[in-house]
Amino acid sequence: QAAACVAGGRSSTSQQQPRLVMVKCVVQRYGDVAVLAVGAQAVLVDCVFSSTQKQAVEIREGASLIAHSVTIQDCGQGFSLYGGAKAGILNDCTITGCHKEGVLVAGSHENAATRAQRVPQWSQR
Repeated sequence: QAAACVAGGRSSTSQQQPRLVMVKCVVQRYGDVAVLAVGAQAVLVDCVFSSTQKQAVEIREGASLIAHSVTIQDCGQGFSLYGGAKAGILNDCTITGCHKEGVLVAGSHENAATRAQRVPQWSQR
């Protein structure tokens, strides 16, 4: 349950990808994810995300992100791009006080938090 969510289909046709544009928006003390993009594009400009329980921004399943002058404070995770996310561009962003990663990019379809907490194979020898 995200404060803002944009989702696109899995069509391979030339349909334009859905897009969420947020400018000068604030999400504070939210119990889940602030922004979720699945198969769509999220464009965030001059936004502030603070004290979310989970990710401030979650991008996955073919989605992409453009973030400019975004501030993330005291969230569970900052920017999380995983599970087939296409691309992420972060410009002039500030990330402070996250409980886990400020920026996590994982190339698989596995949940980013699960992957980050897994014990590395080299340490099991």
